[in-house]
Amino acid sequence: MLDFTSLRRSDIPELVRITRENMAQIILSAWGVEWRDETLLETLMDANLLIEVALEGQKVVGYHVLDQMEDYIFIVSIQLEKQHQGKGLGRFMMERVEESAIRSGLEGVELCVQSTNEQAIGFYRHLGYRLASRRRNNLTMRKQFGLK
Repeated sequence: MLDFTSLRRSDIPELVRITRENMAQIILSAWGVEWRDETLLETLMDANLLIEVALEGQKVVGYHVLDQMEDYIFIVSIQLEKQHQGKGLGRFMMERVEESAIRSGLEGVELCVQSTNEQAIGFYRHLGYRLASRRRNNLTMRKQFGLK
């Protein structure tokens, strides 16, 4: 399975590569603009966010960036290398985030997904996430635990 570690500066080029490969076409189709590494780099440098890198052995295969927003964990970004998708690792990463929210006594997990990212939308729906709101091409999806 996967191991998780805190972000190391040496991980950044690999995280940028993974995200660019996963998101460049989605951003272009949703917004008509080219992918910009700078936006991701700003997120990765934000000391207020929790960033965990997913490792398979010593190889970086994904990551997630989390922010606590009142009673929810908000997934700022979650990425997994394409060749590792479809093997249960994405579900494992999402379950890790959800378990963290439950342990913290939070109501649930939220995330944004591009309306053109049909594969991700289907994945999140399969995991129990429901549409909470839509703002242009950004869909906010939420999974509530009903703890409170």
